[in-house]
Amino acid sequence: MMYHLLYGWCVMKRKFFFIPLILMLFAIMTSCASKDGKNELCDFLLTDGYSAAFDFCITENGTEKLSGSAVAAKEDIISISFSAPDVLNGLSVSSDADALSDTLTFSYYGMKAPLPSGALSDINTMMSFFSDECAVSISSLPRNAVKTPEDETFYSEASGIIKELSFTNGEGVETRAIYDAATGLPLNFTAKKPDREITITFTKIKRPTLKDGTK
Repeated sequence: MMYHLLYGWCVMKRKFFFIPLILMLFAIMTSCASKDGKNELCDFLLTDGYSAAFDFCITENGTEKLSGSAVAAKEDIISISFSAPDVLNGLSVSSDADALSDTLTFSYYGMKAPLPSGALSDINTMMSFFSDECAVSISSLPRNAVKTPEDETFYSEASGIIKELSFTNGEGVETRAIYDAATGLPLNFTAKKPDREITITFTKIKRPTLKDGTK
């Protein structure tokens, strides 16, 4: 009788030990998973009312073709306004949330020269970074697609937790996103095509202000 009581007490003690252990492991796994920031990045890209200033560089066959600065805004539609270089200064492009090439609308004030060859395709690629389709592609990626970038030049004042993910869109363009895992704010987007590469580096992002005054 005493043996059975001792055996039952040991089994019960073992169960009580394993339950907290399992809960602790679950908490650790959940915590690690939540730090990849993939969902936060998607939420940002799908949010209306933000604006994002960025520098861009377009290279063709390894040689710089065009570089400058612009501001992207999303409020029902996506729009990009260019301030540099001079050939694009005064150009504004808008599209619907899907950023399809056949929905682009151009406004050009003080036109100094025709658009450079291939500029339409390059601008459409830039627009696609801010599209809902990009957010959907990112959300469908497996968790192991999120990595810590090897390039240590990227830094975020918000958290310092930088993550990277890559995917290939429906047109075969290899896209890479580097972002702050805590806030979901993008730091850099790169699109690689067979003959060219387009990179945008964010310099300032303004989140929309909610009704309660928060951002």
